This record gives sequence, structure tokens and C-alpha cells, in this order.
Amino acid sequence: MKWTKIKIKTTPEAAELLVVFLTDYGIEGVQIEDGIPISEEEKKGMFADIVPEPTIPKSVSYLTFYLTQEEDACANNGGFESDERSLRLLISEIRCELKKLSETLDVGDGTIEISETQDIDWINNWKEYFHQFSVGDILIAPSWEEPKLSGNESLIVQIDPGTAFGTGMHETTKLCILEMKKHLKAGDKICDLGCGSGILGMISLLKGADYAMEIDIDEMCVPAVELNMERNGIEENRYSLKIGDVLTEMDFRRDIRDEAKSLKGGGYSIVFANILAETLIPMADFAYDILRFGGVLIASGIIEGKEEKVKEAFEYAGFSILEVNHLGEWAAITAIR
Repeated sequence: MKWTKIKIKTTPEAAELLVVFLTDYGIEGVQIEDGIPISEEEKKGMFADIVPEPTIPKSVSYLTFYLTQEEDACANNGGFESDERSLRLLISEIRCELKKLSETLDVGDGTIEISETQDIDWINNWKEYFHQFSVGDILIAPSWEEPKLSGNESLIVQIDPGTAFGTGMHETTKLCILEMKKHLKAGDKICDLGCGSGILGMISLLKGADYAMEIDIDEMCVPAVELNMERNGIEENRYSLKIGDVLTEMDFRRDIRDEAKSLKGGGYSIVFANILAETLIPMADFAYDILRFGGVLIASGIIEGKEEKVKEAFEYAGFSILEVNHLGEWAAITAIR
């Protein structure tokens, strides 16, 4: 089987937003290559004597994905067929999205390369680049590798994100985990808005939380969350997984709010929201509503330059800002109701 390879040259900031656009369009398995160097903290979690230096400039990111050329084959269950007409339409849509993004941020060259390649397992090829790493004393390891222990681990988490977002390697997820360690208490009930692979809820439960509500708009999260919970020995009665959009589906929004209000204390102890700033801002009121009094919101996915707008939205909703932390070009805001 032949595949069509699409490679987009852009900037790290635009790359994150383009991945969201491509996912919404029905494209899976987008590979990101950039020149952002590995931090000292990341190096500590790697078992390698020499870490290669990036060969790509810091200002450049490449997004690569593959589409099958086989007739009637689809890139995913969303049904994107890579026939010539659909391919032309996709390229046109990507160019339009680049132009739209260029109005508010630097998209770099914005060039698109199209080529052909032979059959490889592209869905699983990314696993070559995902190896174990640590966030503080928490070791996160892929399910297909035997963890290598240093003796300093308080928790070992095995994960296979499948096609859902969330290995834990991204700066935004790391920021959430670091904040979780400060605020999570035994017996807490937490909610993760945009749970992806379930990594934040899973670590919360393994660190002593009593219950986790996992929420996402992507049905591909379901097998990933269920498999990861089972793999880490978490019983089904300790979490719930619901698919829906709390911003646009009013019945779904009401059901989630009502369940939160039925909890002891009238809401969750912690709400995680590792989502883009553009979603965090309209979600502020809902996050406030499902927290108990004194509950903590840990929000990330905020690109450099947008944290003030998110802080303003949180404060307007009634939150008090506890702290803002940064990792790379990303920020996390921790706020209390």
C-alpha cells in the first residue's frame, strides 16, 4: 500500500494549533519535530549517555502525517479518504488555516510538501520516540517497555495513549502534574476536563484520590483511558468516563454539573483543564461551578502571551489566582474557588 506524506513547515506556537485543527478535520498520528532543546530535568529522566543536540532551528516546527492511497481506505473512523479531490481540499483547508493563524501569530514559512512513501506502520511508528521519563519522583513509562528504575521513584505509571492525546511528556501536562503534587490530598474527588489518555486522572487516583471524572469530546479517548486504568490496577468503580462538550451541549453540561453538586462538599476538590487558552476562557464559569468551596483549578495549555487573558477570565468567574508557573513557552494557572 502507498501513502501520501504531508509535511508542513511552521513555528512551534502555530504547530500546536495546527495539530488541533488537523485532529478536528479527522487526521490522526500527526508527528511534531522541532528544535526546542531537551531540558536538564528531561535529561535526568533519560537513560542515555549522550543526548543529541537538535538539528532544527528553535523557531521552526515540522508537522508530518500520512494518508493511505488505497481506494475506500480511511485515515481514521472519521472517514477522511485520501483520493485526489479530498487531498486537494485538505491542502486548501490547511492553507486557509495557516492564513487565519497568521493574523494573530507567526506561522513561519507555512510551506506544505506532498510526497509518496511505501507501507509502514505509521500509527505505531511514533512509539520509537516515546521513552520513559520522570516528573519529579513520578516515573512515566510506555506500556511496551520495561521501566528502568533509579530507586528514587514514589510512583510508576505505565501508559499507552493510543490515538488519544497525552503521554505526559508535553510541558502542559508536566505543569499539571507538578501542581497536582502540591494540592492533591488523599480522598479527593477530581475532574479532568479534556482528559485525553486519562493520565492526570490516573496519577491522581494512584496518588490517593478517591474518584476521578474523566471528560473529553473525543470518543477515541475511551479505549485509551479504559486500557490505561486497567493496566495500572485502577478499579472501574473509581472513575467515570464521559464523552461530550460542556460548552455546546447544554444537557451534557447540566448532567456534569448536577453530578458535581451531588458530591460531598458540593463539588470536586480539584478540576484539571489542560486545554488551549481559547477554550479555557469560556470554560471558566463551568469550572468554577463544579468545584467545591476551597477547591482548586489547575489549568494549562496556555501559550506564552495569553496567560493574562485567561487570568482575567478566571478572576471574573470568581476565582482567586494562587500562582502561575511556566515551562518552555507554556504556562499553567492554579486558582482557588
